[in-house]
Amino acid sequence: MGRWLVKKLFSAYRCKELAVGADVQTAEVFGALVRRYRTAAALSQEELATRAGLSIRAVSDMERGRTRRPFLRSVRQLADALELPPLERTELIAAVEPEARTGTAPEARTGTAPETRPGAAVREADDEPGFVPPVPRQLPCGLARFTGRAAELDMLAGLASLAVDEPGTSVVISGTAGVGKTALAVHFAHQAAAGFPDGQLYINLRGAGPAGGPARPEEVLRALLSAFGLRPDQVPPDVNAQSALFRSILAGRRVLVILDNAHNEQQVRPLLPGSAGCLTLVTSRRQLAGLAAADGARMLALPVLSRAESLQLLAGRLGFRVAQEPEAATRVSALCAGLPLALSVAAARAATHHGVPLAALADELRQDNPLDTLDTGDPATSLRVVLSWSYCNLSPAAAALFRLFGLQAGPTVSLPAAASLAGLDRGQARAALAELTQASLLSEHHPGRYGCHDLLRTYAAELAYAIDSERARQAAIRRITDHYLHTAWSASQHLYPGRWPIEINPAERGVRPEEPAGHGQALDWFETGHRALLAAVTQAAAHGLNQHAW
Repeated sequence: MGRWLVKKLFSAYRCKELAVGADVQTAEVFGALVRRYRTAAALSQEELATRAGLSIRAVSDMERGRTRRPFLRSVRQLADALELPPLERTELIAAVEPEARTGTAPEARTGTAPETRPGAAVREADDEPGFVPPVPRQLPCGLARFTGRAAELDMLAGLASLAVDEPGTSVVISGTAGVGKTALAVHFAHQAAAGFPDGQLYINLRGAGPAGGPARPEEVLRALLSAFGLRPDQVPPDVNAQSALFRSILAGRRVLVILDNAHNEQQVRPLLPGSAGCLTLVTSRRQLAGLAAADGARMLALPVLSRAESLQLLAGRLGFRVAQEPEAATRVSALCAGLPLALSVAAARAATHHGVPLAALADELRQDNPLDTLDTGDPATSLRVVLSWSYCNLSPAAAALFRLFGLQAGPTVSLPAAASLAGLDRGQARAALAELTQASLLSEHHPGRYGCHDLLRTYAAELAYAIDSERARQAAIRRITDHYLHTAWSASQHLYPGRWPIEINPAERGVRPEEPAGHGQALDWFETGHRALLAAVTQAAAHGLNQHAW
């Protein structure tokens, strides 16, 4: 009888010990949830306590896991004070009320089965009872003095509002190297973070950069899933299954995703959330038009900064020096072509040489190769290196056309002029121009006319002198000059039909002159290409093509 009593007492003690352990674990899980939702709501413990009608001590003890069995009434008061939506409210109450996990509690009757609640896939995949998925906060540090982009920020804010009800809201921020795509995305993400309380994800897709190549979708998905607490052995090996699991976890949650430095559409598509509430920002040097066509992504092409924005950026970095030397600051901003990276490097150079006037920096940028002046020695910020990451991905035809574009003197070229410059037929030239436009190395400033900012032109010319032979360079200049000469001759016949035509030599092999069909087309050609014609006259004279210049 005594031995039986000892066994009963030991059994009771053991049950109590296990119950205490379970209470401690429940308290810790509940405390983590309270802290997570309070932080997402940007409330202090004092503010939450006031809203919930609880003491600060009670809230503090709950968050630290010291309250083993919180009153259900207090939990409901916290949920009300935090203004939790039904799904999050259920999750909070379920942490202390077991019935809520099975859907029998009033708070669980939301029309959503427990196994489909946000995070259920993570909890079921985890062996540990009471597992609470982490809330990822992965945004990199933003710029301390972000400049301009008011219209672009307004557009992104509008998309954030649409994302509440619109499934799969995404935007592609494209533009040339150094134009500030990542800076814009990160700056906006910090502004909008409070509207995405379930997390902010950031990952570099390595679409352009040093050796290593673009990140594979399955590699990216493993990293994104691990941000929500999944162990490597819980992630399926197949990329389609990984993508489906990622979408399942994000379903019903409000998460902001930045997919930075994307390579192409195929890399991005498996990473897109599918449900309402999430917003995806994709940055890329490529336009990724396929995401707009097939996935409904918005397109945001980022231009260089305006003159006023450029001066504002310099003033933010250099302070009163810009006001002291306004003319020199204006020259620096113009020579940096409105490119934020170039302006930032120039400002850093001026800041490290505080006693040197800005006029000296402007003279150096004008007289020397600006790419040398803007070389920091750091691959991530040296302009020449950053531009090279775009060039190295081009096809041979597009790369050759880009180099030769740096040799011709006009601000822009048309499709036929580009064909003549590179000695291509129009179909080949059209494909090369499309590739350069997609890569943001050229842009279509006006319909049918292509150009780029001055620093890109300098880089293109530098490549031409490094890669192409003297004979090849001279032949390209001769072809583009022939193109303008023969097209102008043809157009002049429509404008002055009674004038005796001058005699000109036949065009070089590979030249594709244009043939305006009448007076109107001829006049349009002269007006559209006026600046290019003036530049061609000067270039012809400089290269000894005197008859062409005349």
